Amino acid sequence: MLDMNQWMGIGRLTRNPEIKKVTVRGEETSVCNFSIAVGENKDDASFFEVVCWGKIAENVAKYCFRGNRVCVSGRLKQDRWEKDGNKREKVRINNAMVQFLTPKPKEGEAKTEPPHTGNDAPGDSGSGWDD
Repeated sequence: MLDMNQWMGIGRLTRNPEIKKVTVRGEETSVCNFSIAVGENKDDASFFEVVCWGKIAENVAKYCFRGNRVCVSGRLKQDRWEKDGNKREKVRINNAMVQFLTPKPKEGEAKTEPPHTGNDAPGDSGSGWDD
């Protein structure tokens, strides 16, 4: 029997997406990194790093900001490395498909990042959840 590696969750971006161009197999493509918080409230939240590629990466970087709700699905990938003599590891959601759940601005509204300060997500107390 084959193993299955598929993850899906709905959460809020904990930071703005970071996009860059990379060369993969001789072709230049976009890669976007961001993180989401998933949970019923801020006390039981789990945090996940997400990596998406190509056109999906470009759209996430263009339309998503910290605090936006998204549905993410992709494969789990465990990265391992050593830093300062300590073994480290992190599980990422790779090759992610991303569905935007925060409505886009209405005609005439600014399409810029919502205002926020510190670690607070826009429009709430900093948790990404309504308190």
